[in-house]
Amino acid sequence: MIKLGGGFWDGGLAVLENIPSPPSQEEVAAEAEEWEREVTSASETLGSVRVEDGPTADHAFHVSQLAIILDRTSSLLETFAAGLRDGNFDPESSEYPTMTRLFAHLCLYLRMIDTPAAGQRELIAMYAGALGDNADERYAMFLTSLELTTDVNERRLALTRAREHDLDFHRVAVVTAKRTIDRAFELELLPQMKGPLPSVIALQGTPSDVELLLLRSIKWTTFEDGTYGTVLEQATVILWHFLDAGRVSLAKNLVEMLPRELDSIDQPEERVAEYFHYRQFFTIWDSLDRRVVECQSLEVSIMNRDNRAAWLSDYKGLIDQAYDAVVKLLTSDCMMPDETGDRRSRELTRVRQIFVPELILRLYVMLYAFREHVPENLKRASELANIVADFMYKLYDEFMPSGWRRLWEYLDAVRTTIAGLEGGGSDPFKIIPS
Repeated sequence: MIKLGGGFWDGGLAVLENIPSPPSQEEVAAEAEEWEREVTSASETLGSVRVEDGPTADHAFHVSQLAIILDRTSSLLETFAAGLRDGNFDPESSEYPTMTRLFAHLCLYLRMIDTPAAGQRELIAMYAGALGDNADERYAMFLTSLELTTDVNERRLALTRAREHDLDFHRVAVVTAKRTIDRAFELELLPQMKGPLPSVIALQGTPSDVELLLLRSIKWTTFEDGTYGTVLEQATVILWHFLDAGRVSLAKNLVEMLPRELDSIDQPEERVAEYFHYRQFFTIWDSLDRRVVECQSLEVSIMNRDNRAAWLSDYKGLIDQAYDAVVKLLTSDCMMPDETGDRRSRELTRVRQIFVPELILRLYVMLYAFREHVPENLKRASELANIVADFMYKLYDEFMPSGWRRLWEYLDAVRTTIAGLEGGGSDPFKIIPS
């Protein structure tokens, strides 16, 4: 009140008239800057203060603490990194691993709270390499924490830094991929592989962040051929999950992400066989889902004889390929579970229950719809029914978990085919109007 010139009752209206105007923005900024200089100056004196008990003021912990308080973190990290590069620190010192861990964790923390500090990612590999024990796992933990938005080139560069600082490149890649997969499953936001079978006819939804995380995890082991064995092992696990959830598009994307060089490896044998089975499945799925449909759409009402003959030949060729491929898939051990009853076996059983009925029904529909162009398709459809009913293959079992709807669709398709054959009398290829 003294600064304001007294209260209202002391001076009346004159007091209000003499109240100083509020400070301008420039004055406020200047005052804040002056206050910051005073605080900084006072804090800097802590660097030389005499300590009666404990580490001295020039101890690395105190120096680091003061640098962080004074917002000189970037300079602190660069100085320590330069010391590591130049060999200025004794690795045998009792404080060496402790300080290295401090700076590694400091970089991780700054990255986690999205506070920029010069060269954070570059320095983490150096700090991890200096740790010695568990250095590969520690750096892999950092790579696992990278955001979903981090592009593949940046991830490759981050992984390459492992080799630059004497870390085991392949070990880091494998551990990072495994940790990423574990992280995705631990989030418990992925669809549960139980209950009613998912529909593969419905429109596929947008991938969730957790699904993208799972999809991205495979990239860590695709940069070099030394980890291709791990790629196969981890890819099959992810494929099981996506297909079990009916996420066909995501599973197909994963297969397309895998390096083509995988086609030339032969170990581990079980995983290689499973990988080729998946590729075979997606080739068939793509044929039924896209290629045949695209060819069918090329038919127009006005075609000359040569164009129609060429189109018919192409269309028939695609149907022949699709039929042979589906029958081969159904009558082989492709994606066939064993009798152990373990998780992998249960997941493969569920995959077959989802997709085998769908493949059979799609093939039936395709054969029947094209019967007017290729009459022998009715005979092929009848042969397919015999394969489904064959006790050797037990394909009929795959329809049961889907309930009566899928089974009824299948039986209705068979009934329609038989009606077409019976209506043709002695000529099984005679076309009967539907």
